[in-house]
Parts: sequence; structure tokens; C-alpha cells
Amino acid sequence: QFRDEVRQAALIRGQTDAQLQSRVVELAANYDIPLTAEAVLIRREERHIYVEGSYVRIVPIAPRVEYPWKFDWEVDAYIIDPVKLQDLTH
Repeated sequence: QFRDEVRQAALIRGQTDAQLQSRVVELAANYDIPLTAEAVLIRREERHIYVEGSYVRIVPIAPRVEYPWKFDWEVDAYIIDPVKLQDLTH
């Protein structure tokens, strides 16, 4: 669900990378994901927006044994321009 929400956030037009980065950190907090703004990378290529990041969560392996597990994630959002009515009539 987190990735789906990040993808939807990336599709909002007119926002800066800093605004998107802040929104991603806010979404992560909603899912109790320990993500900092510095750990979120945004890359734009033509119609693609790539948002990726990583975080570490302590995972219990056995009683009194914990392991810092690194989670990497990436979202690829593809922006489609809507067809304009004037383009259909010509």
C-alpha cells in the first residue's frame, strides 16, 4: 500500500522534488516506516518519475536476537498526458 500511495503522489503535476520527497516521508510515517528525507531519491526521465529509498528496521530473529534488516524499494510512475478534445477533431 505504501508503494501505491507513493506512486499516486508522484503523479501529481507541478510539484517540486522537495515537495514529493516531503510527501513520501509523510506517507512512510503513516505506515510506521522509519524513512528520512535524505533516504529518498527522486529521478525524472522524460515521462517517468522514479522514487526510491531505503530504511533499516530491527527484526527479531530469535529470543533476545535482533538483526538490522535493510529494506530497499523503488517506485516507477509513468505520466500520461490526457488527450485533448481539439486533438480529436483535427
